[in-house]
Amino acid sequence: MTMIDAIFEVLKKAGCPRKVGEIYELMKENHIWNIRKWPTNTPENSIAAALMRDMRKRETRFEKFGGNCFGLKEHKAPSGKKGYVYILSNPSFGSKCVKVGKAESVLERLISLNSAVPKDYEPEYVLVSTAYEVAEKLAHAFLIKDGYHPEDFNDEFFNCTVSDAKKILEKVHKSLPSGDNEIVKWNAGIEVVYGTVKKGKIPKKYEVCLDPVSIAGSSYVGKGKRFCVTLPNNITISEIKSANTFVEVIKFAIKSFGIERVAIILPKRVCKDRSKFPKYANCRELGGGWFLNIHGSTAELAKTLRRLNEELELGIKVKEVH
Repeated sequence: MTMIDAIFEVLKKAGCPRKVGEIYELMKENHIWNIRKWPTNTPENSIAAALMRDMRKRETRFEKFGGNCFGLKEHKAPSGKKGYVYILSNPSFGSKCVKVGKAESVLERLISLNSAVPKDYEPEYVLVSTAYEVAEKLAHAFLIKDGYHPEDFNDEFFNCTVSDAKKILEKVHKSLPSGDNEIVKWNAGIEVVYGTVKKGKIPKKYEVCLDPVSIAGSSYVGKGKRFCVTLPNNITISEIKSANTFVEVIKFAIKSFGIERVAIILPKRVCKDRSKFPKYANCRELGGGWFLNIHGSTAELAKTLRRLNEELELGIKVKEVH
C-alpha cells in the first residue's frame, strides 16, 4: 500500500476532512503507518507533500475532502505576517495566459519581474493570507485539476483568463481558515496598509494607485462627496466609493472587537440572515456566513461609523471630503 492509498483509507473511514497531524494519528491507530518505508521524523510533512502531489493530478480522489485535509491551519507563516498569492497578466502573452505565484510583497516581485520583459506585468487580484505559501500550492493544484495546464516555460504560467484564475482563488479562499484571508483587487495602497512595503519606496508608476489623502485608495481621485477615515495608527482610508471605505473600516472594527460585538451594535448593517436586509440593499460577504449591508448615502455611512466609534471607542476620525 502506498502512502496516498493509506491516507485515502483513513480519510474515507473518518468521513470528513482532517488535519495532517490527525491523519498521521489515524494511520497509527489503524496500524497502516509503514515505519520501514515512510519517515518517522517528519510524518506530517510527508503526508502534506503526498497530498499536494496528488492534488496536482486532474483526477485526484481528495477533492471531496476539501482543503482542510492539507492541515492549512498548521501552515501559517511562522511570523504571522501576511503574504500574497497573486494573479499577473502581461500584454505580451495574450488574454489567455496568467502568472499565479506567491510573494511577501507583490510590488517588490513586480519590480524584479518587469526588469526582464519587454512589457510590464499588470497585477490583477491577490489573495492575502498568513497561509499564502500553502494557498499558492492549492491554487496551482486547482488550476491543473480544472484543465488549466502550466505553460512549458514556467509552472507558474497557466493557459487561462484573469477571470478563470480569480475563480480558482475563490476556491482557495473557501478552503482556508475563515477570517484569515481575503481576495482583493491589487493596488499599491494595499501593501502599505498591510506593512509589506513602505509608502516612500513605491515607484512612480504605482504611485497613481494611492489617493493623495489616503494610502488605501483607488487609481485616481474621483469627483463628488465622499469621506476619509483616519485609524489610530494614522493610516487614512479614503476610497473613491464611500461604500468601499465603509467596508474597510468595518473590517478594522471586526479585527479589533470581533464580528459578534459589531453585529450587536449595528444589527441593521451586520447580520447572518441576509433576508433581514431590504431587498434593494447591496451586501458584501464578511466570511463565516456574515453579511454587511452597505446601502446608504455617504452621510449615512459616515454617521454609522461615528456611532460605532463612540460605542467601541475605536479611536478613528471620520471626515467628509470632496
